[in-house]
Amino acid sequence: MKEYTQEELGELISCPKIITEAERKDLTLDRGHWRKRLILLSEDGKYKFSVFLRKADDFADDFSVGLIFHPKDEKESLVLFRCNGPHEKTEDPALLKKDHFGYHIHKGKAEWINDGDREPKSSGLTKEYASFEESVYYFVQFTGIKNAKDYLKIEKPMPLFDNPGRE
Repeated sequence: MKEYTQEELGELISCPKIITEAERKDLTLDRGHWRKRLILLSEDGKYKFSVFLRKADDFADDFSVGLIFHPKDEKESLVLFRCNGPHEKTEDPALLKKDHFGYHIHKGKAEWINDGDREPKSSGLTKEYASFEESVYYFVQFTGIKNAKDYLKIEKPMPLFDNPGRE
């Protein structure tokens, strides 16, 4: 298996990408989740990726939008980046402070990948989005997908409140 640097992983995540194929036009309900998968190439044609979108039918905050890298010379793919909602329903204030009880992002680290972990294990809370739709918009911007509007229903999220410091 190739050894990756953190710089290489960052470049793979952010390099300009073009969607070349969609498994289906819209999200489709399958085993309790709305799903969609896209195939992408880096704009320079060097790298192949896929994107998965998944949202639970019964709990809108249980979602995941992820970028998978498919190395040419390796059998296994790498999940490089993932945006998630708070996976669990809870009223326990102590649990709300845990990473998976808030909107969070998983980002691949070279040390994990080089040790054989093909998917990011830890996460960090984020305020970049607060819904599945906002996470898709953020994900597309962060991962450099150029033609996303041809395959996804995305719009720039409107701020919930005006910025009081802005004139």
